[in-house]
Amino acid sequence: MFRYLIASVAIGFLMPVETLHPSYSEIDILRNEVIAHTNIERMIYNLPPLERSQLLTVAAQKHAEDMANHNFYAPQQPL
Repeated sequence: MFRYLIASVAIGFLMPVETLHPSYSEIDILRNEVIAHTNIERMIYNLPPLERSQLLTVAAQKHAEDMANHNFYAPQQPL
């Protein structure tokens, strides 16, 4: 089930930015759902649950905005 969630989230990122205008509350709901589904998978393997980090959330949001603004999709900005 987790793999399907990641696939659907990835497909959403392939849509044109103009069509994606979720509110911050919708983004927070999606982030929490990803963490919840990840923790379900982690429980299967007896791993400790992940917790949301505000520092990482801010960094990830800034990187996502940078990718959208500069038309790239990568773990780091191209040179």
